[in-house]
Formats: sequence, C-alpha cells, structure tokens
Amino acid sequence: MNIKVLYDSLFSDITGCHEETVALAIPTASSLIEALCQRHGPEFRDAAIDPGSGDLKPQVALLVNGRRQPYDAPIAEGAEVAFLVPIAGGTAHARLRRAPRSMKMGFHVTWSAGQAPS
Repeated sequence: MNIKVLYDSLFSDITGCHEETVALAIPTASSLIEALCQRHGPEFRDAAIDPGSGDLKPQVALLVNGRRQPYDAPIAEGAEVAFLVPIAGGTAHARLRRAPRSMKMGFHVTWSAGQAPS
C-alpha cells in the first residue's frame, strides 16, 4: 500500500524533498518510520528516534491525515503522514492542512486549545 509522506524543514533537509510516496507491506506508523530510516539513513533515524526508548522522539510530531498519532498507530491506504518538529510555542496537538499556494512549504499547522506559536 502507498502512503504519502510530508516533511517539515528538518526532515526535508535530511530527505532532500518535501514529500514522497512510500510503499508499505505492514500499515503502521512504526513500519513507515523504519522504512524511512532505511531509505534516508542514520541522519533520519537520529532526528526521529529516541535512542533510549527506540520510540519516536517526543519533539517529533507524527500526523496521520492531520491528527497526531502514536508510534504504533495503524495507517490506512492513501493516508497522508507528516513529520513535523514544532520550533516555537504552541501545544503538542497540531493539525496539518494544505496551505495556500503562496506559502513556500505547501502546508501549515494550526494549533489546538486556542494557542498559537509565539
């Protein structure tokens, strides 16, 4: 099954792209992350995975179809998955949506609980 993956600036620097499509045999977030670590090497793993726990780093937001998901969440066919690293303020609960074409990155984050980045 194919998953569309979107990256913020940190992960796009590592991968060399802002989005890509990844084919998965096992439809889970952890299998996607492992596939991306194999595809993009140790720099991706270092940015995404906590070496102590082996889970996604707490500062990395994994969003599936615009909603934050845990490391072992299932992923449906055709899902859109985003890797984001919030850089200032706000909450850990973010929603990803397509941005107007005028925005360079092509997507933006809206923050829950009425809080916006400072």
